[in-house]
Amino acid sequence: MSQLRPLAIDLAFRPESYFWAYDNNIKLASDIKGAERKAMYERALKSGDIHLANAIISEPELTHEQRKAQSGIHPSWMGGEYLPNREAQEVEIARITIASTTQDVTCVYAKRGASRIHYRVVDEYEDMTLDERTRTSLRPLTLIELFDFFRQRLGLVLLPRSELWRSRIQPRRSTRFHRRRKL
Repeated sequence: MSQLRPLAIDLAFRPESYFWAYDNNIKLASDIKGAERKAMYERALKSGDIHLANAIISEPELTHEQRKAQSGIHPSWMGGEYLPNREAQEVEIARITIASTTQDVTCVYAKRGASRIHYRVVDEYEDMTLDERTRTSLRPLTLIELFDFFRQRLGLVLLPRSELWRSRIQPRRSTRFHRRRKL
C-alpha cells in the first residue's frame, strides 16, 4: 500500500496583499491575457531577452485584428486572449490554462473595495461555463480558500485517480479534475 507524501505547498499561506505590484505600477506576467504570449514573455525573461520581454509586456492585450492574425498561427494562440478586461484596480490572482487545442483560460480576479476584497472568476466564454459565484473577504485568501473558491465556481469535482480509471475516463497527464454536468 502506498503512503501519502506530505505536500510541499503550504495551503495555509496567505499573502499580505494582492495589490503591491498594482500600487507600485509594476507590470507582471499576469497582466498578459494570452497564454502563449505569457509563456513567451516568461521564456524571454529567463533567457535574458529583455527587448522581447518589454515588447510583450507593453502590449498585454491584443486588438481584434491582432487576435485574428494570431489565431491563424494555431488555435492554441487564442487561449486567454478573449478574457474579459479587468476593472479598475482589479488584479489577476490565479489562472488555470487547460491543455487543449484552444488552451481555454479561466482566472480569478481580485479588487479592493471600501473594506473588503471582492473576487470573481472569469473565462473566455462570457461566464457561460461558470457557476454563479463571487465572494469577498476582509483579507487575502489562504491558498486552500482560493483553491476551494476557484474549484466551486468552475464546477470541478476532485476525484481520486482510481475513480477516473474505473469510470473509463483515461486522462492525459493524470488529471484529477472533471467538470460537473449542469442539468
